Amino acid sequence: METTQSICGTCLVLIKRAYFLAFLAMMAIAGNSLLCRLALKHAVMDAASFTTARIMASALMLISICLPRLGRYCCLAP
Repeated sequence: METTQSICGTCLVLIKRAYFLAFLAMMAIAGNSLLCRLALKHAVMDAASFTTARIMASALMLISICLPRLGRYCCLAP
């Protein structure tokens, strides 16, 4: 016998949200790539300095996003 599983409303919302967030992430990556090409094309700075600035900016953004949530997920939080 074949069984059919239905997706509950909450699961459907979570799946749609995951697809939407994946779409946003891909658009952000594409936009970042275009901005990087423009910055390096006009020789605003050399590639090594630009990469260092991007890594530092990414680290700061990641810290600013994760720090408020640290207390909920990490046993090391104060």
